[in-house]
Amino acid sequence: MNGTTISNFFDKDRLASTSHGLPDGQPTETPGNIQRILGCPVLLYDYTGTGINKRAGLLRYAPAATGETVIKDAMAVLHTALNQPGIDNITLMGSSLGGGVATVALERYLSNLGEDEAIRTKKRLTLVNHDSYSTTSRVVIPQFPEFADTLGWLCGAHIDAATPMKQLVEYHKVNTIILSRESDHTIRKGSRMYEMFANAAAKESHLSWYHSKLPGHSGLSEDQAAFLKRKMRDGSEKESVV
Repeated sequence: MNGTTISNFFDKDRLASTSHGLPDGQPTETPGNIQRILGCPVLLYDYTGTGINKRAGLLRYAPAATGETVIKDAMAVLHTALNQPGIDNITLMGSSLGGGVATVALERYLSNLGEDEAIRTKKRLTLVNHDSYSTTSRVVIPQFPEFADTLGWLCGAHIDAATPMKQLVEYHKVNTIILSRESDHTIRKGSRMYEMFANAAAKESHLSWYHSKLPGHSGLSEDQAAFLKRKMRDGSEKESVV
């Protein structure tokens, strides 16, 4: 559905400049950097209808990934990670499109749990929203947010990550890290997630964000990686990243 599948992360010739000298056989770019920073298991997956989950035969002509199916995929992967033996804490991380998917999936997952189970579960979780958007529609037309959201909804391509993010921060109180860039020409001003919370970090102890001046999109920049390392290095040794 987006620009990257699992196989891309293991291609040693792809984006070599962002692999930070990782040995062959280890994922490059952001997943590889996460392994380097935290030294923890990283669980990757492809959306339904993409990568290793492509449809075969006549089914290849059927509708594949949609805004709804990518959310359900993420919820299923989160459920799998939470139920792995020996894993105490989970960091749910999404870049670009995945940032919004991770945000919506996490809020929906917690909301579907009973109150006591939701309290226990969210204590195990950290959300990292990286180079991502408030809504998918505003990425296309950031200067007219209400029109963009309406048009995106009518086209069936609208993912609202802003509303669930507010729920996660203000109601669920999930530990949340928002990473963004000033020079991101994909997620432009008016559509960036961090814009909603740039002044809130001082009020919410479980919310932190870092806004990089380095250009680029989706790949974890060196200063973003350094900030993430400072925030998470003291976490549990038994941690996994989805």
